Amino acid sequence: MTDDGSPTAELWCPSCFAPVGDATVCPSCGMADQHGVDAARLRIVVARIHDIASERAVLQAELDTLVRERHELFLRARPATGDDSSAPPSVARPEWRPERVRDVLLWLGALLLVIAAITFAAVAWTRLGPVGRAGILLGVTVASATLTRFVRPRLRPTAEALAAITVALALVDWGVAGGTALRGDLSGSGWWAIGLALVALLCAAVADRIDLTALRLGAAVLAPVAAVFGLVAWAPEPAVVVLTLAAITTAVVLVRAALRGRWTDLAPWLGALAVVGEVAVATGAVVVAIDDWAGPGRVGAALAILAVAVAPLVALRTARDAADPQLVAAITALALLGAGVTLLSGAVATHWLLAALAVGAVVLAAVGTLLPTSARTGVIGASCLAAIAPVASTAPNIAAAWIAPVGWLAHPWTLSLDAHLT
Repeated sequence: MTDDGSPTAELWCPSCFAPVGDATVCPSCGMADQHGVDAARLRIVVARIHDIASERAVLQAELDTLVRERHELFLRARPATGDDSSAPPSVARPEWRPERVRDVLLWLGALLLVIAAITFAAVAWTRLGPVGRAGILLGVTVASATLTRFVRPRLRPTAEALAAITVALALVDWGVAGGTALRGDLSGSGWWAIGLALVALLCAAVADRIDLTALRLGAAVLAPVAAVFGLVAWAPEPAVVVLTLAAITTAVVLVRAALRGRWTDLAPWLGALAVVGEVAVATGAVVVAIDDWAGPGRVGAALAILAVAVAPLVALRTARDAADPQLVAAITALALLGAGVTLLSGAVATHWLLAALAVGAVVLAAVGTLLPTSARTGVIGASCLAAIAPVASTAPNIAAAWIAPVGWLAHPWTLSLDAHLT
């Protein structure tokens, strides 16, 4: 509290905006001298830039509204002419800001450099020896990494583009090395699993020292891709593949929930990876269930279907801001019903299987009424969806039971009780 009784403002880092309290070094980004004169002035400058940007956005919105209103007033005030004056005003699209143009050009140049490196690796492969090829590619990669470190303090966007180029060149180097005797008897997918994991670890280690989003994104994206390549190299049973994909997707969700400090910028990217992984798990579960439907044991297929609900449940528990409770509840309910039906399919006939599905849908609907409002709609909706198959299978018999008595009305006095029995 201050002398006049007003609360004191909590000190925040001008670099990452994390609260620092009484610490002299930011616990999130490591910026030192938080209580110095330069840091205090930097807070004022950063806050003022934010205020000006917000005011500019408000003024731009007001300007667009006034221009549109002016056009409408002119249409009402001016006399009608032969042309179509009732057409809506065409609002000019705003031009790109210089920062956006700069970023587009930088990333376009980075993409062209990566394409040039791949082209060089393909063309020079037959013209240079192994030492020459490795030396040139490794030299270019080291030069790009060194230049990234050099320009980072003053030219951050350029450093971001160079960091992405360095990561791409490292992958090109690993791919070129895979074509030599260095790989040995290792399969291609196993080789790439090791390379992607090494590059991801390197990106994560360097990202703690250099504040670059490209390196953090490389670590977050390449790690699950390396796990997928390792799964391809392992080549287990299909049910194990689905379970492993579910474990990888769950790990992505957990990592997203554990992001702190500067790594929080990767939350949307990891969310997208989790969605892709969940789609892959669901697709694999359906394929496994179809392939294993004629087998005597369906435990693997049931576990594969049940694995569909693992990642959404973890997302609901750890990242409530990114998971829809109704959707998660629906996915979980359908996965439970699907696993149960898959297990019963090898032991009972089809009509009993449909009856079990109908009973399961009714039980889930009853349980859904006891759940919180956030999950109730999803469970009841999934129950109604699961009941479609039993209802559709019994619909012809129900229709016959209702329509058959109508045919008896044509001969009411000659009706026999077993006339329509077969």
